[in-house]
Formats: sequence, structure tokens, C-alpha cells
Amino acid sequence: LGRHEEAIDHLTRSLAIARELGDRKGEGISLGNLGNAHYSLGQHEQAVERYTEAVAVWATLRADAPDDDATQISIFNEQSKAHDGLVRSLAALGRTDEALCAAEDGRALALARQLGGSAAQAAWSVERTRDLAVKLGADLVYYHHSNYYTDQKLRTWLVPRSGDCLLY
Repeated sequence: LGRHEEAIDHLTRSLAIARELGDRKGEGISLGNLGNAHYSLGQHEQAVERYTEAVAVWATLRADAPDDDATQISIFNEQSKAHDGLVRSLAALGRTDEALCAAEDGRALALARQLGGSAAQAAWSVERTRDLAVKLGADLVYYHHSNYYTDQKLRTWLVPRSGDCLLY
């Protein structure tokens, strides 16, 4: 344990093999694990890249998968891990708005899917949220709990009626 550089070498080979074989599930798992290894080394930019790729792979798999609960839940769990890693990495880089978008994107996609909506209907942005805050005349608060074994934090964003999105 703790041999993250060695893990990156092995996972990079695993990713190449998965892509060569067209194994999208293996690709998603390898990308997520690469993100974890980079995150553990404090290489947050590289982690963001890998997690972003993993989110995209899982989104494609989920869209193309049968609609049975077991398959959808399995894919959703992996997609959630990738979103969580993306949130953690973006927050570590101080990219507050992007971290909030990543957190809400995961929830919005899940909700839209459950309600029979499209990914376009689930599109979420800080700007839309600020517009909503102004319309309601209220400041909005969002939460994201990380389940990563070394980073079990509750992140809180304040989206005020005006001004910048703040992460606590």
C-alpha cells in the first residue's frame, strides 16, 4: 500500500489493454483508479483529467445499458465514485464553481434518469443556480459528502444572490 507511482504504471497499462479490447467497463474502472492514485499523490490536475474521462465513460455505458435496476445501479455506483473524485480534486485545486457543478451534475443526471428525462434536462450550472437564487430572493446552500476512504468530508457551497460561489 502507498505505492501510488507503481500503481499508476500498472493502471496505465490496464487502461491501454481495456481500450484495445473495447472493454468500456474496464476502461472506466482503470480511469477511476488512476484518478485515485493521482489524487493520493497530490497530482490534482491529472486526477481531474482521469476522473473527467471516467465520468464520460460511465455516462455512455449507463445510457447504452439495459434499463434493469441491477445494471443501472451497478453503473451508477461507479459513476458516483468518479463524480466524487472529480469533486474532491477540483476542490483541492480551489476550482469552487467547477467542483459544485461536478457534485450537482451527478445528482441531476440520476434524478433526470429516474424521472424519465434527458441529460439535457439535467444540465446544471452555477449560473442557472445564481439565476434561481435571484429569482427566489434567497441564498442557496448545497452539500456534497465524500465517501473516499481518506477524505470523508462534508463540503458546503453557498450560492448567494450575487457574488461568487463559496466553498466551506
